Amino acid sequence: MLLLTLGVSFTSLEKKYLIDPVQLTHEGENGEAYFSPDGRYISFQGIPPGKSHYRIYVMRADGSHVKQISPGKGKTTCSFFHPHFPNPPYLIYASTHEDTTTWKEEPRKKGRYKWSFDKGMDIYLADTNGRILKKIISYPGYDAEGSFCPSNPDLFVWTSQRTGDLEVWVKNLRTGEEIQVTHSPGYDGGPFFSPDCKKVIYRSFRDPKRPRVAEIYIYDLEKRQEKQLTHLNALSWAPYFHPSGRYFIFSSNYDPKTGKMGRRFHLFVMDTSGQHLVQITDSDEGSDLLPTFSWDGKYILWTSTRSGNSQIWKAKWREPELK
Repeated sequence: MLLLTLGVSFTSLEKKYLIDPVQLTHEGENGEAYFSPDGRYISFQGIPPGKSHYRIYVMRADGSHVKQISPGKGKTTCSFFHPHFPNPPYLIYASTHEDTTTWKEEPRKKGRYKWSFDKGMDIYLADTNGRILKKIISYPGYDAEGSFCPSNPDLFVWTSQRTGDLEVWVKNLRTGEEIQVTHSPGYDGGPFFSPDCKKVIYRSFRDPKRPRVAEIYIYDLEKRQEKQLTHLNALSWAPYFHPSGRYFIFSSNYDPKTGKMGRRFHLFVMDTSGQHLVQITDSDEGSDLLPTFSWDGKYILWTSTRSGNSQIWKAKWREPELK
């Protein structure tokens, strides 16, 4: 399937790391895409034209055969494929479809985008035919932003509001054992396991005097220790490990030229010690957000507004030198 990228350019910096970029989605607004373990499929969330709530979709890795798999009622977000790959494949997503108060779709208000932490949001296991297999996470308040350990599907990490604050939790789905990873006031979320599942990486908003500042943190599950990785004083979020485990990619509105927040979000890479920041995108045509890697590390998916509105892009990945 040939997907054109007419009118969209990439800078010399971007061409160093993003090889043969292609826009996979075009209709509505789409984002937060993830590869299946075998690299053949992509899951993502999208808002169809004329609607205001996200649905969960699956498509082939070339952008073809797009199929909605969520119920189409209420709000949905944060899909992620199961590490084991039955036929049809399994994946999880968060949804409010059991909460009828969220079914009504109203036009979006103009102004700065703001995500609503719906109390009826729970996490479900489904297959790519749209059949919901079971609800796997359900506590009082918002439960979403979940993902599996790449090597052990019993281990699950997500964001929960069960304590009254938005915190990161890890659960063994087989034994029921749980660990509360974060305890700081403010929103902690968007967590993912390291490839060896010994660490969790996430974003945190912790300064009430600067509500638009988020930094990236990592938590060692064996040592029960947290470490702040970024100190950019900007809105840095959506961290995602490379399968090598040596570094992670994230999105930030940090401007290296000024050392302050900029107008647009770009992609950056940093090693897991919190050193060697490398900028990956620097386009003036839009923002680049929510980057994720294929399970073999050869490809990257990300959400970009450089073609006009929020759409999903894919490219071959060339690793930066982290010195």
